[in-house]
Amino acid sequence: MTSNGETTHNGILTDKVGGDFTLACDLGKTPPPEGLKQGDKVTAEGTVGESFDKPSLEGCTVAKAP
Repeated sequence: MTSNGETTHNGILTDKVGGDFTLACDLGKTPPPEGLKQGDKVTAEGTVGESFDKPSLEGCTVAKAP
């Protein structure tokens, strides 16, 4: 998303496509890995936080799983 000329990146992690479990992933100014698409398996790291009264990962990094 871009606001006031500043772009930030966010993602939603799920246990499976169409699953009920979701976890917000705040990537900040770091874009996701190139070529990553919805449904790809990833590994994610970050600090547990809260977004809209739900758990989230702040300072999140993601990498496509091998």
